[in-house]
Amino acid sequence: IHSFLFIFSPSSEKFLVNSLIRIGRIYKKVIYEQFTNGQFNKIKPKEKWMGLLGPVIRAEVGDTIVIHFRNMATREFSVHPHGVRYTKGNEGALYVDNTFGPLKKDEHVQPGESYMYTWDITSEFAPPAGDSACISWVYHSHINTPVDTNSGLIGPLITCKRGTLRTDGSRIDNKKEFILLAKTYDENVSFYSDENQKRCGDPNECKKLAEEEDEEYMDSNLMRTFNGYVYGNGPPFVLNANEEVIWYVMGMGNEAGIHGIQFAGQVMRVHGQVYSTIEAMQASFRSATMKPMNPGRWLISCAVTEHYTDGALAFLDVKPQGTYTENWRFPINNNIKYYYLSIEERFWDYAPSGKNNLTGANLSDDPNTEGAFTSGPHRIGRCYKKASFFQYKDSTFTTKIKTPDNMGLLGPVIRVYEGDKVVVVLKNFATLRPYSFLPHGVTYTKPNEGTVYNDSKIITGKIVEPGKKMTYEFFVPKLSDSDPMCKVFLYQSSVNHVRDLNSGLIGPLLICKRISPFIKPDFLRNHLEYFLLFNTFDENLSWYLDQNIQKFAKDPQGVDVTNEDFVESNKKHGINGLVYANLPGLNMCVGDRVDWYVMSFGNEQDIHSPYFHGHTFQQENFREDTSNLIPAQSWTLQMTTQNPGRWLLECRTTIHFKEGMRAFYNVKICYNAPDLPRKTNIRRYFIAAEELRWDHAPKKRSIVTGNDLNNVDEDGNIYIRHNQYFIGSVYKKALFREYTDEKFDQRVVRDSSDVHLGVMGPIIRAEVGETIEVHFKNKASRPYSMLPHGLYFQNEEDGELYNASNPTAASKVMPNSTFKYTWRVPASSGPGAKDPNCISWHYISAVDPIKDVYSGLIGPIIICRKGILNNNEKRKDVDKEFVFLFWVLDENQSWYFKDNINYYAPGRKKISGDEDFEESNLFHSINGQIYGNNEGLLINVGDKVAWYLMSYGSEKDVHTVHLHGQTFINKAGMRQRSDVITISPSTTRQVEFEATNPGTWFLHCHVNDHIAAGMETVYTILKKRSHLVRSFNPFGNRDY
Repeated sequence: IHSFLFIFSPSSEKFLVNSLIRIGRIYKKVIYEQFTNGQFNKIKPKEKWMGLLGPVIRAEVGDTIVIHFRNMATREFSVHPHGVRYTKGNEGALYVDNTFGPLKKDEHVQPGESYMYTWDITSEFAPPAGDSACISWVYHSHINTPVDTNSGLIGPLITCKRGTLRTDGSRIDNKKEFILLAKTYDENVSFYSDENQKRCGDPNECKKLAEEEDEEYMDSNLMRTFNGYVYGNGPPFVLNANEEVIWYVMGMGNEAGIHGIQFAGQVMRVHGQVYSTIEAMQASFRSATMKPMNPGRWLISCAVTEHYTDGALAFLDVKPQGTYTENWRFPINNNIKYYYLSIEERFWDYAPSGKNNLTGANLSDDPNTEGAFTSGPHRIGRCYKKASFFQYKDSTFTTKIKTPDNMGLLGPVIRVYEGDKVVVVLKNFATLRPYSFLPHGVTYTKPNEGTVYNDSKIITGKIVEPGKKMTYEFFVPKLSDSDPMCKVFLYQSSVNHVRDLNSGLIGPLLICKRISPFIKPDFLRNHLEYFLLFNTFDENLSWYLDQNIQKFAKDPQGVDVTNEDFVESNKKHGINGLVYANLPGLNMCVGDRVDWYVMSFGNEQDIHSPYFHGHTFQQENFREDTSNLIPAQSWTLQMTTQNPGRWLLECRTTIHFKEGMRAFYNVKICYNAPDLPRKTNIRRYFIAAEELRWDHAPKKRSIVTGNDLNNVDEDGNIYIRHNQYFIGSVYKKALFREYTDEKFDQRVVRDSSDVHLGVMGPIIRAEVGETIEVHFKNKASRPYSMLPHGLYFQNEEDGELYNASNPTAASKVMPNSTFKYTWRVPASSGPGAKDPNCISWHYISAVDPIKDVYSGLIGPIIICRKGILNNNEKRKDVDKEFVFLFWVLDENQSWYFKDNINYYAPGRKKISGDEDFEESNLFHSINGQIYGNNEGLLINVGDKVAWYLMSYGSEKDVHTVHLHGQTFINKAGMRQRSDVITISPSTTRQVEFEATNPGTWFLHCHVNDHIAAGMETVYTILKKRSHLVRSFNPFGNRDY
């Protein structure tokens, strides 16, 4: 990318240079290859840019795909597809599924043997109306998925609507297609890792480092790639200017396999909507269109800090072709907008009050925060030198335009309208460093690009030296009808993408629709907008780190910049650069329409779940109260305020919550008294928090292998290991449980419809317009509470403890005490126009939202449209309902952790610092159970099924939930066919499908680490005796 030899590029040297203790850039892999005939003697060529990917398998509705698979490797493998209909003997996945004999041969094809897989593209597996003509999936080996895929066995599968393809598989419309797989190949988790260690100059030393899990050695084998290439070494993707291309963007990998893919100078469209960043999660598949207007070599990158630095980079070559035109994207108008921006250095205080404004305590007095916010001999404290964007009135740069206080560290809003040409004049007032201006969500020509990289001839990028000024121009795309009225993107400096951002150079770019060529959209008088950047500024990566050490550390010469505690103290988890509710000015009135523009950038930990107490909002046609952000992503959240009070907004991802990514927003009664939701039909629940023993793996077996987890050689043995030093699978917990009445002496026994809930509390159900009354009794030994997501409750009934020194009765229910919560269900708590008939939320105890929930206190809420529930509080429109909580349940953070050690592992003396012990207490669970220990997941063929999917926890709790044997249509927003759905921490999703494919099927999180640790189970679709499965009469076969 930077035209350096590997040995002169420090960021790439550790990955690419072979040495005594490094493998380098060449690894033995196993890949899928296509042959021209059944003799397997001639490989069919594929596009060079496909790299490690297997051949493209294409088919359309009505086709049957026949795969003649020969295993020419040295160990057993299989072929498992996503997105097509298969029978048990054609699934290609190894697990205990009640099949035997011939029906098991598809699961593991031995070396030298062959197997024929047959897959059908039936209507229930087809792209629905409103979806793209073709949608992308993957196929991969599924014996040991993490190891199989890291070894290389992944390929693309594309299914299309009828009439899209020619007989040879090419598109009738001749649209160009590219496939981009974003994956970190973990060569430490490859079948060939032992062989690859022999490439080291000292193989024995590499073997030793691998056995010791040496961090630097292991990291050198993490190849962050596009199609198996790093640092732009893959063949470029080539197309002509004005040529429309379809990108199939896919992700696979581990917990760090979260990618925000950006195409420099280009605008992407997903179902017509404008995007600057395409999300590529583990086993997620997105289709996007692009029509590049400007010739040149353009950078493709992953915006996640580690991925960008460590090589997730590629090139797009756009060749000049025909007459230059902007008509595809831009309306013809003469609107030119000017902005005069400066870059200036300043000292920034992350907590100007010096206090944790949630509690009123001084940050310097808090043992949990003082290391990060108090200057000391080897600590910088809370004030840092940074660089920021500012706005001036004109090109003289004499009159500065004030930015509202609630913008914090953000640069000024660049507000533009679709079709505008925008001119930014940038003056660099910084003292030593060159900087630049780079906008996202818009297009620009190569001479106006603010990113520095090698474009095959020269190092390009328009940069502004200190004391100089430069002009940048860009063009604003037309938003689609399905885009919100205004859509937010980011702008930044990108001379050095990572260090410029962490130095502070970032701001919002807002694109709004134009009602007509002459009228700008005027909103109602009570329309407000706020911009919120959720991110971790890593001051260790700032250009000003050394200056900050010299100015603020009291013993600067003694500072060790590699010290782990020092490094952590310089990571500031804030909203707009402010922590612990120090962000001011988020004020509004009841009845206001508020657009919250939320944004993020950063590293692998910058997975954010912005949660708004007291209100819900619309995001991409989902009804939510918690959003989701990955680096470089941004959303428009549309809220109508109806609930007066002082409310918290916070990132619910545990690390950011703990480190102060929280703020207040204030809703006042300014006009007429608010029309509060009335207390109508009441549904009463009697729920207790009580301490129980919970077994995460009562069957003590693996659903994949069927083997006994007590066997010390089993991967899952660490989670059930029980002796003097390890707790095992049984833990004391606090759980929500339902009782029959206010006496709380008779617990409601779970029946076959809800036994699957496992560790979760009972389902709380209601319809829009009703009131939920929860009589809560705390039968545990410490204070707890109940906090619902998505519902209407008054400020004094907020179940989260804001201030420990001044608790409310609702936020801290003492042991043996009761409290009656009243939650109303207005329309804003129920399904939106495009949602299914019922949507899900969750409730938790929130005295401490981290420790309480890890102790076990979480449960589901289901809210339906009026008339959907019957007298038994079950849905009339579906046959079966299931709630699944995908969750890395961290027993290390439970209130009962020490109790569990004392009771189950009394010999354990060392608690922290023992990685095996800490890992043994991390349960990668579904409803609190691992390795398929769940019960009650039975469905009949023909049943209409509703699944409610939930997640909670840390940045590791992004889950890509994959169900085998079925697909579903994601109805929220655009209708999309899928068999994987992504859920982020503290969010919920719901899918519905008709069960058509009998068998026992795998259900699991597709994140590699989670598969390996047991986040998997099975569900069974039973064939009714009277039901005959329709035979499939294909229009034709496609053989591969």
